[in-house]
Amino acid sequence: MASRKLPTATYRLQFRGGMGFSAARGLVPYLDGLGISHLYASPLFVARPGSVHGYDVIDPGALDPTLGTTEEFNKLVEALHEREMGLVLDIVPNHLAMDPANALWMDVLEHGRLSRFASSFDIRWMHTRRHGDILLLPVLAGSVRECLEAGSLSVELKEAASDGEDALKKAVGPAIFIRHFDQRFPVPATAWTLVLGSKEAAAEPLSVAARRDPKVLERLRRHLARFEGEAIAPKTRLLRRLMAPGPFRLVASSTTGRRFAYRRFFDINDLVGVRVEEEGAFAATHCLVLELAASDRLDGLRVDHIDGLRDPENYLRRLRTRLAEVSPPADEELRKGHGGTADARPFYVVVEKILAPGEELRPEWPVDGTTGYDFLNSAERIFIDPAGLARLGGEGIPAGSGLVPPGSGPISFADLAYAAKKEALENLFGGDVRYLTSQLRSLVDGVEGSCPISPTALGEALVEITCSLRVYRTYIRDLPPNEQDLAVLRRAEADAEGRSPRRLTHALDYVRRLLSLDPQCPAVRERPEKALDFVLSWQQLTGPVAAKGVEDTAFYRDARLISLDEVGSDTLVPCHAVERLHSRNHKMKQHWPAGLNATSTHDSKRSEDVRSRLDVLTEIPDDWAAHVDSWRSWNADKRTLVNGSPVPDPEEEMLVYQTLVGCWPVAPNAADADNFPFDLGELTERVESFLTKALREAKVHSGWRNPHRGYEDGMSRFIGAIMQDRMSPFLADLRDLSCNVAWFGALNSVGQVLLKVASPGVPDFYQGSELWDLSLVDPDNRRPVDFELRGSILEELQTGIEAAAGSRPRSAAAGKGSRLAAAGKESRLAAAGKGSRLAAAGKGPRPATGSQLPSQDFLSRWKDGRIKFLVTMAGLNCRRADPDLFHRGDYLPLDCQGFAAGHIVAVARRHVGRWVLVAIPRLMTRLVGFPALPTADPAVWRNTSIRIPDDAPDEWRNLLTGRTIRSRYEEATGLVLISAREAFADLPWVLLHASER
Repeated sequence: MASRKLPTATYRLQFRGGMGFSAARGLVPYLDGLGISHLYASPLFVARPGSVHGYDVIDPGALDPTLGTTEEFNKLVEALHEREMGLVLDIVPNHLAMDPANALWMDVLEHGRLSRFASSFDIRWMHTRRHGDILLLPVLAGSVRECLEAGSLSVELKEAASDGEDALKKAVGPAIFIRHFDQRFPVPATAWTLVLGSKEAAAEPLSVAARRDPKVLERLRRHLARFEGEAIAPKTRLLRRLMAPGPFRLVASSTTGRRFAYRRFFDINDLVGVRVEEEGAFAATHCLVLELAASDRLDGLRVDHIDGLRDPENYLRRLRTRLAEVSPPADEELRKGHGGTADARPFYVVVEKILAPGEELRPEWPVDGTTGYDFLNSAERIFIDPAGLARLGGEGIPAGSGLVPPGSGPISFADLAYAAKKEALENLFGGDVRYLTSQLRSLVDGVEGSCPISPTALGEALVEITCSLRVYRTYIRDLPPNEQDLAVLRRAEADAEGRSPRRLTHALDYVRRLLSLDPQCPAVRERPEKALDFVLSWQQLTGPVAAKGVEDTAFYRDARLISLDEVGSDTLVPCHAVERLHSRNHKMKQHWPAGLNATSTHDSKRSEDVRSRLDVLTEIPDDWAAHVDSWRSWNADKRTLVNGSPVPDPEEEMLVYQTLVGCWPVAPNAADADNFPFDLGELTERVESFLTKALREAKVHSGWRNPHRGYEDGMSRFIGAIMQDRMSPFLADLRDLSCNVAWFGALNSVGQVLLKVASPGVPDFYQGSELWDLSLVDPDNRRPVDFELRGSILEELQTGIEAAAGSRPRSAAAGKGSRLAAAGKESRLAAAGKGSRLAAAGKGPRPATGSQLPSQDFLSRWKDGRIKFLVTMAGLNCRRADPDLFHRGDYLPLDCQGFAAGHIVAVARRHVGRWVLVAIPRLMTRLVGFPALPTADPAVWRNTSIRIPDDAPDEWRNLLTGRTIRSRYEEATGLVLISAREAFADLPWVLLHASER
């Protein structure tokens, strides 16, 4: 078995939608040539039929056959291992999807609390005197009567199970089901007697009766056919009789706002929470993961939605223990990682954890880090001008947006987020709140020494503290609580007190002490186990409330600068953003050196390239405002009135314009710009689809539960109208501004790639992002990726590099579609080593460009994205050539001096005499003006220099260009400097490599 290694770079592939095991296997040579060490796969388990993302798992114990066979999966793993690459898999321990093919769930529906899987799901059984414990299923589109009238609810006789479905029914033969759209719910085995009105053999299963008397099935078919034609009232009565002896009741989905039936994934009723803390549930949901790890077919895990679990730390420790028991040995570097002792054979594990501003990952968690949203937000801010952001409306959400009454002042984003979380609690999680409030009252009731606080006040205080949390959740699991959690709760209480009437002061204090498990709180002192259970349940709610309130509501209501409306963002940009990034990276180096660093993900609301463009608007706030004023005027007649209000409202119109600037395609050649060399209709459809989703997420004029079709149609009409006339002044002005902004956005985006490569942690790349990717939120970011184009670019680069190196060109990509020809290990562009590898041992990485591919050509052709591909490939192969330098090396922020010192971010990595130095530009419109031609004119840097450590080498090689650069010693100051003018002579980004002699 191969020894596992820490990733040097991961590449996220979204399986499904044409991407299966065989297609992924065909991409392995391409990913290898790009410099990727680990394929990072979306969930591969059996998902609900038609799933587009894989998070609606129905069988975590098997690979999804729609992706290919087990043999094809094994061949994918073999292809990775042949190139010393690995596989990181996204797993979903929090929930499973309700589906007739989910055997665990169907067993619970059939047998209720007697099911051996009943404890695997987070269900609150409702006790009734007549029928015992039952489960409410809020899945109906309306009431039972309404669904019967609409024809969406029916009863059917299923006489034989087809392959792959109803595994539980194959052994028992015919059965009766209640069907609602694609869902089927089993009727008790003896309910056939209710249909026939027969009292004989009441306890006899239908399968037994059918074998004894073949006419039973015929009689059932006749009765059910008559049922379909009956009036609504008799059908309703019969349906209720069929469900009466069963362990569940079908109710309208809207009842989730009033009743807590089971824990869901956020507010999605057909994704039911799993009690993964139970041994049986853990075993059932992790059997395949452990099997893959034991057979060396898996090298790492990404744990989805860790905040949804009851006790994340305990789960992670159990996961580590199980993996250590079955896993083959890890290499020395991974063995020293978080969560494993020297003999524990640790496994690479990262968690999807959203860190709020100022929050840090818990050091006691046995993981290698997070999936990297904290890097995304820290890196994003260095390209934003705080002064310009303030001029764009940094004070708050303006009046007239549909959120703030006309004539009133703007509100802060913090207040907007608070209001959105409160709406989420009331409208999406009302049943959860009522359940927790009843728990709270039961906990406090009758406890000696409790303050005389009314139950209503306690419930209100719980809501206020929940909405005032500045993080997603706390992690209190025993006594004494972590000081970090106590500080979070104290701050939440203070914020809640500032917004609440004085009558809640005592209730807020009491609830905060209870949530802190304060031993001086009477309820905690008298009922410690019950208090802990309450806190654990509450902590599972606050994450979904934050996600739905902030990510999926407030971020869609705030259109000041939409590049800031990203997961984990606080929408604030400090003046010391560069220093904050360095501080974050130092902590990563110390505590989480193998955590992921992401810039685009499958959950991003906008791709890194879209955000990089929009950040430029903070550098040109006055120009932007002038353009928007003109556009509003030109497009005024395109707005329509819906219920007396203009569509779109001012805030939504700002969202429209920023979205268009962010995703506007740039022509490969300047001469083509006037001809719209792209499908304008396709762009219009993408933007319309995004804005429909944005309206529903914002929940101001429409929503997912009650879509306002009239308003949505008005928005679509507006988009269609402003995008229809190719000769309109609006489109001409939009095109010109977008193309100018796109160049500066390209500077930001490529610079961000180099920062990601150089920063402590593992750089993560979302599929397709090695070229310009102007995707919006899903499903837009799941569009097929043109890997054939990317393969041809890789081949072009490799041919040029190998020609410059004097070696015979080798093809890394060929063929049709996404099938890339298998290239040997020698195609690794900068891998250190011997034999056929391109980098000679001891000489470090070779430059990524050669004599056939001059860097200036890439710069002049920046619109085709090859420049981003070049920098990505060079950086990743540099990392792979010397993994110790990036995993263990010192992280050294470098000061700059001179005219443009504030416009350069430079860092060095140093390890055992080997060095890498990265320098990138920022806020460039101040230096070169706006608009400016895409040039790397070194004259803009004047006397600017980068200061390097005294012990750094004198001679450096730029891996992007092959140019040799020498540092100089300045006697007057005693400093060692590299001239920015010389460093940026060919390209506006620098990747230098050097070794001490």
